[in-house]
Formats: sequence, structure tokens, C-alpha cells
Amino acid sequence: ILFDIETVFLYLWAVLFDQLKWFGIIEVALFVGTLVVGYIYILRRGALNWD
Repeated sequence: ILFDIETVFLYLWAVLFDQLKWFGIIEVALFVGTLVVGYIYILRRGALNWD
């Protein structure tokens, strides 16, 4: 479900890219950065290992 929501946000950002200017770029960078930090966290915890 998380990646579906991410897709919706990134699609809306891509559609409105010309209108958002720098605010939109910063907003998406923070959003994607938060997702990357979460992904790194679960990788280090070993939550994606199938053992």
C-alpha cells in the first residue's frame, strides 16, 4: 500500500511540475528522502531477509 501512495504523490507532482517550481522540488525531495531513510532502516534491521 505504501508504494501505491508513493506513486500517486509522484504522479501528481509530475503533472503539476511547472506550477510548483522550487517548492515542489523540495517537497518531493523530502518525501523521497523519507522513504529512502525508511528503506535503509528496514534493510539494516533485516526485515527483508527470507531466512
